[in-house]
Amino acid sequence: MNTACILVMAGTVCAVTRPHLPIRENIHIIGCQGALCGNVKTGIGQFHATEHAVVVTPENGIKGDWLFYVLDYLNLNRFATGQAQPGLSVDVLEKLPIAIPNQESEQQKIAECLSSVDELIAAQAPKLEALKTHKKGLMQQLFPFPQEVET
Repeated sequence: MNTACILVMAGTVCAVTRPHLPIRENIHIIGCQGALCGNVKTGIGQFHATEHAVVVTPENGIKGDWLFYVLDYLNLNRFATGQAQPGLSVDVLEKLPIAIPNQESEQQKIAECLSSVDELIAAQAPKLEALKTHKKGLMQQLFPFPQEVET
């Protein structure tokens, strides 16, 4: 594995831009200001990015899906500074080292594995919501408010 920095303007992993024009490809966006500071999302299709986001596109030799999982795993919010309005600096992000598998095929296998787990989680989400609703109903029956109890 190679070790490189995540967000290197000239570099080996990805390019960082703050575009003012619409973007028409699948790329990753990192929230860098406020409540969504450090969140990583994938932009699909045409969208506009504000100054409160960092747009990340993988360089040659870096699979985009793999990069998404790496960025997500790093929990970037922990590098935010400020209290009331946290901010994430590109300067800080540029210095974060990550290990990069040498082969794109290995990156792809990692991304596919994690993606399949995400699909399993998404498939279970409706069941989880149904169980939470059922539990809430049980709790309402088991723990009524005093004014609801007959004297």
